[in-house]
Amino acid sequence: MRMRSLLGALATLLAFATSTSVPAAGPDWPKSLTLGTASPDGVYYVYGEVLAQILTEKLGITVNPLPTQGPAHNVKLLDSGGAQLSFTDSAMCRIRAAMASSPSLQSWCHRGLG
Repeated sequence: MRMRSLLGALATLLAFATSTSVPAAGPDWPKSLTLGTASPDGVYYVYGEVLAQILTEKLGITVNPLPTQGPAHNVKLLDSGGAQLSFTDSAMCRIRAAMASSPSLQSWCHRGLG
């Protein structure tokens, strides 16, 4: 299961890196975004650094990777506005969706994360 997740993340990064149809930032877009990753010695921090570089290049918005304590911390950062993007896992996503009573978030978590 972990290997499947890692392969999925790599495929996503590759798709972003090779895409040429990503729209550039519009005038109403933020000047920068923060991406919650994980601890600096973990693989998701490395993914976050690469994804931040790709998004910065493709969108024309500075995306800053932020080392965190993992999925639970990332959800708290999203809720507080400390991050606008983050890595999480399916269990954390489902817990947060249930707490939010958000049908759209629940649907995305169940459909997108299996």
